Amino acid sequence: MIMSIIYFILAGLALSFLVLIHELGHYIVARRNGIRVEVFSVGFGRPIIKWKMDGVEWRICWILFGGYVKPAGLDREGNVDPHDVEGGFYHSTPWARIKVAAMGPIVNIVFAFILFGIIWLCGGRAQPFSKHTKLVGYIDPNSELFINGIRPGDEIDQIDGRKFRGFQDLMYSAVTAKDQVTLKGQDINYYSSQKTPFEMSIASYPDPRMNDASFKTFGILHPARYLIYDDFASKGDNLIAESSPMFGSGIQSGDRIVWVNGNLIFSVEQLAQILNKQTTLITVVRDGKQINVEVPKFRLRDLRFTRSQMAEIDDWQHELNLKGDFLDNYFIPYSLNGNGVVQNEVHYIDDNSNELALDSGKFLRKGDKIIAVDSQKVYQSYQVLAHMQKKMANVIVQRNEKYPPLSWKSEDRRFIDSVNYKDLTQLVAMMDVTGAEKSKGNLVLLNPIEPLSQSNFVYSKEQKVIYDEKMSQVQKQINEIKDVKKRQVAIAQFEAMKNQRMLGVALQDRQVIYNPNPFNMVGHVFADTYRTLSSLVTGNLSPKWLSGPVGFVQVMHHGWSVGYKEALYWMGVISMGLGIFNLLPIPALDGGHIGFSLYEMISRKKVSVKVMERMVLPFAILLICLILFVTFQDVLRIFK
Repeated sequence: MIMSIIYFILAGLALSFLVLIHELGHYIVARRNGIRVEVFSVGFGRPIIKWKMDGVEWRICWILFGGYVKPAGLDREGNVDPHDVEGGFYHSTPWARIKVAAMGPIVNIVFAFILFGIIWLCGGRAQPFSKHTKLVGYIDPNSELFINGIRPGDEIDQIDGRKFRGFQDLMYSAVTAKDQVTLKGQDINYYSSQKTPFEMSIASYPDPRMNDASFKTFGILHPARYLIYDDFASKGDNLIAESSPMFGSGIQSGDRIVWVNGNLIFSVEQLAQILNKQTTLITVVRDGKQINVEVPKFRLRDLRFTRSQMAEIDDWQHELNLKGDFLDNYFIPYSLNGNGVVQNEVHYIDDNSNELALDSGKFLRKGDKIIAVDSQKVYQSYQVLAHMQKKMANVIVQRNEKYPPLSWKSEDRRFIDSVNYKDLTQLVAMMDVTGAEKSKGNLVLLNPIEPLSQSNFVYSKEQKVIYDEKMSQVQKQINEIKDVKKRQVAIAQFEAMKNQRMLGVALQDRQVIYNPNPFNMVGHVFADTYRTLSSLVTGNLSPKWLSGPVGFVQVMHHGWSVGYKEALYWMGVISMGLGIFNLLPIPALDGGHIGFSLYEMISRKKVSVKVMERMVLPFAILLICLILFVTFQDVLRIFK
């Protein structure tokens, strides 16, 4: 709590410092060009303290997030024309005025370059692998990209002709794109190391995770990341609570999850989706070869078995002494003989009560001999039924690997090449038969794991109190939602969250060192700022996504909490944004003064004070309204 307060103070001081150097730029150039400065104020509002020095009234005010320099003759005073004020701003030459107006923004841009240079000389910033990777971590199954075959692990190279720099580019493009964008990338087969180029045009659509329809996505919901188990809470003892599904699995601190139930793993979200799918991993002997197939399973009430087939399954249930309604048991949509040999497919009922058949041969085929279910050996079909009633996770981890920070330039190549896929294939092929083969190379098969939902975890008394308190807080927030439809959606999401199966261990990402040179950093920030401003002008970007002083303080607070390099980076980004924004040719900004002065230089005619006032006043009001609007949105986002 104390550190959080300190970070907020540092964030506020950093923002005030950026305004201070901006105004110092104006002040120094004004004095050097013979322009009198009447007031130099750090902050707005009533002065806390003020003093006079060299004819300038210096002020420190209560509202520190801002400041200003007031040259003589900047505003009309009585009937005196500002152009006639001796030593005043408009009494000087147009070129002198341009230098004064431009120096504030220039100081901010140069300061940003200096900060980026300091970061570069200090070796760059340590950041999560997921922040800069081009690899897909999780994709919306209902998206156009998924329908067209894009899957976790595939690589994005370009978006609308621009080099793809990371997941943030996707989010930014989804919010600002008006129509379709063109994605270029590589479909990667990790087992054969083959890459197949793809190119497709897609449109953004409302993000299914958000209640706000203005928040868009292209379907790629998460970037790839490492899933490294780091039992930091055990202080090196590698202890896992007995309530965790991973207890007894054999996982060790430093293990990286690479494969689960027939799938290479690229993100926590993909892992969650696999753990919560109604599927089972079936090992069969087909044409003399042993293969693993992930097969969907259904409630018996949703499958169209014949009477004789249902009677046989009923006998299996009695033999196993399974409790509950017979029709509530899970099974695969295939009829089996007593020895676990597939006889034929059966129809199943979809959500619209239509009978559907499986695509022939898509999963199992007639004659396949089932020898294991979720890596557990079976000999008879009734054992297949027994193992169907639990969702088990078969997990392969990479062990004894060191994960020092990588360079961001080689991070994706290292991710792709870090697993021996030949060893992985051999381990998967052997895992469920003898039970003796548990490792191959640095890959280890863990003991079968039964994922649990939050509501089924076994909590200690202290944990149960914390869990119940959190659930009650969420329920209270849901009850406060006035819109009935939104409240129903929130209730459904809450129930799904409570029932979502999980492994119950913390999984960490790998760190990479991000260290482009300061010229590249300035170029990146300038390009992002340009895209933001152009999207605002064209109407593709809503002002609600902009940030004001509150947002700046919040992001600076985050920067300080991560480390001084992150704080310097965001300080540089904000400084450069402040400089570019003030150079816009808008009356009431520095760029507006530059525009008036350029007009005077070219036309050799002075712009009348009345004309300037009529142009400046409405824009000043609009800017104030914009600042109030984005501040309101910043506060709203914090509370949401």
